[in-house]
Amino acid sequence: QEAIEKAKREADAKEEARLQKLQDAIDAENAGKPEEAEKHFEEAIATEPPKPIIPPAVKVQGTSLRKDLKWRVFDLTAVPLEFLALDQKKVEAVFRIQREKMSIPGIETYEDTTVVTRI
Repeated sequence: QEAIEKAKREADAKEEARLQKLQDAIDAENAGKPEEAEKHFEEAIATEPPKPIIPPAVKVQGTSLRKDLKWRVFDLTAVPLEFLALDQKKVEAVFRIQREKMSIPGIETYEDTTVVTRI
């Protein structure tokens, strides 16, 4: 956390210096000093703007993502007649055995991600 705060302060200071150089260029231009304005402007452009600081992801103990493979009908006309009544128990039985390799025409498998917290 301290390193992130320090990096943020340094980035803010660099950005403030860059903006000050731009302001100096504007002031010099308004004062009728184009050479000095050009110099300040080039210094401001040469200074790289700060990169955004992205803190590391916080991993809460006991919390994870679980991917569950599921199925849904996308083309009822392609489903074989033996499954047309969509006997859920029959589809689930085939699904339990074949999982993502399940090959029933008109039915596809997909993943559903759920947040799981253990206490």
